Amino acid sequence: MSICVLVKRGPDIGKKFTIEKNDFIIGRDRSADVSINDLTVSRHHCHIFLDNGVLKIEDLQSRNRTVVNNSSIDNIGVIGENDDVVIGETVLHIFKIRQIQSKENPDKQLVVEEEPLYKPQTVILPTQEFSIDKIANNLELIYKVTAAIHSIRSRKQLMKTLLELIMDVIPADNGVIFSANEKQNTLSNEIIISAQPEFHQADVSHAIAYYVFNQRVGILANDAMADPRFKNIPPVQYNTIRSVLTVPIGTIGAMFGVIHLESRNHPGVFCEKDLHLLSAIANQAAIAVENIQFFDSLNEENKILQEALQKDFNMVGRSQEMQKIFGLINKLAITDSTILIRGESGTGKELVARGIHYTSSRRNKPFVFVNCAALNKNLLESEIFGHEKGAFTGADSQKKGRFELAHGGTIFLDEIGELNPESQAKLLRILEEGVFERVGGTENIQVNVRILAATNRDLEEAIQEKIFREDLFYRLNVIQIDMPPLRQRRDDILPLALFFLEKFRKEIGRESLQISQEAIDLLKNYHWPGNVRELKNYIERAVVLCSHPTIQPEDLPINPHAIYLKDNEPFPTLQEIECSHVIAALKFTGWNKKHAAELLGIQRSTLYEKLKMYNIAN
Repeated sequence: MSICVLVKRGPDIGKKFTIEKNDFIIGRDRSADVSINDLTVSRHHCHIFLDNGVLKIEDLQSRNRTVVNNSSIDNIGVIGENDDVVIGETVLHIFKIRQIQSKENPDKQLVVEEEPLYKPQTVILPTQEFSIDKIANNLELIYKVTAAIHSIRSRKQLMKTLLELIMDVIPADNGVIFSANEKQNTLSNEIIISAQPEFHQADVSHAIAYYVFNQRVGILANDAMADPRFKNIPPVQYNTIRSVLTVPIGTIGAMFGVIHLESRNHPGVFCEKDLHLLSAIANQAAIAVENIQFFDSLNEENKILQEALQKDFNMVGRSQEMQKIFGLINKLAITDSTILIRGESGTGKELVARGIHYTSSRRNKPFVFVNCAALNKNLLESEIFGHEKGAFTGADSQKKGRFELAHGGTIFLDEIGELNPESQAKLLRILEEGVFERVGGTENIQVNVRILAATNRDLEEAIQEKIFREDLFYRLNVIQIDMPPLRQRRDDILPLALFFLEKFRKEIGRESLQISQEAIDLLKNYHWPGNVRELKNYIERAVVLCSHPTIQPEDLPINPHAIYLKDNEPFPTLQEIECSHVIAALKFTGWNKKHAAELLGIQRSTLYEKLKMYNIAN
């Protein structure tokens, strides 16, 4: 009977020595029967011999000891079934070879058949049933895993670190961590580490990973090519996948992925202790992933709350128009009706939406703001409805959309007219059924959300142009609030200006700064095309840049050629402004039409057309 020595790990990994005697020496020296090229191995490290058919090992007072299956050999030990022999940094698998006679030609031919000390088998371990005793010798690894779990907040980085730590201890050729989409019952490669440069993602046997994922068990196959579950799987045969160690990453309530280790060409590389150790790590990893997802969710909610805290909720207005708006807010706060807020940009549509939310019974739930015009159209749907991992390039993890984050509260869709047709269809479904799907997902997600929308576009015109759905318009326009522009509520200009002045004086530290009557008159007579937002910006600029104790007209960035209006004077139309401008040019040139046309930068024939259009005569 001969003995085979297989190098599972170390500088000579993959080497195989067949010894035709029952007694031999393993060491670094060339005189050893099995010469190992490892500087941590002693010149004559250990003695292997057969004793009544039992393989035994004797340490020869080596410098770095001889270890059999995590137990140090002081004198003589037995090499048992599935035992690994560790000398220095080299791991060996030692087994007997028996010779049998060929039945076809018993006189002339001997057939050499390997008889490993392991029996071809697959160990199946339920997810939570691992033995603490069998991982006790790897407490250092468990400590490192625990440290990683507590210090890393990125799922991808955590998985990469864990796989590196695992492969430092368990002698695998290739390691893969699959991430799971449990709703779609799919797995995708997340992290791959291989000692083989030619190893490719396509070589990974997904079938074994899916078996573990669906059955929620860990498996140890010491010869996958002989296992009836896997031997007919093409990648197993093509790539000669022999030793397999695969466990699920999951908790009682969710599955997050699979850890898959394999060794090609060499059976029996892994032992049952490796299975228990990997299961323990996978259980810890599952808790860590769950915590990371919860942490990410809290971060997203915190971001929304912080955005809300930084907003001004004070609504200033003493005009009759604004008093009507305040009354509407109080009435609408007690309902859950969908509301469409319309008005020019800068009139305070968002403040009205916030006022409705924070006056309603939903005030303790999130108020989620979405600017449909500010987001990239390709990412808008993902932002609103969320996405599944792998839904598109860059989708490294599942993300909850704004509707999920607003559950129980209110979502405010500003610039609703900018939604693309696909998103409009999804929004209509939410309004009608209260459900939607994430991008790349198939699961129906139910939400309880009040929808407030706003636009400065003419949606009726957009419907005629076929760029906005008519059915969506009627679902949104259950109750309509029309925000008046600032020029139509001039009584609010001074209160708003003083409110912003007080706000920015405190922020910038100019408590004594005042505003002159001339500056107030300028503000009250300006037509404010940018509405309240423009007024706020002008006051902030004046507070920052004013070098006097009082804000003067020159401190306000109002165009000196702008149209000024007296109180309650109607805003002129474009035709009225053009007519007045033509008359002013004619008066300036003494009604010389040639010079007036040159001054206006138009042809004389064009000037004659405008004189006829506006019925202007000298």
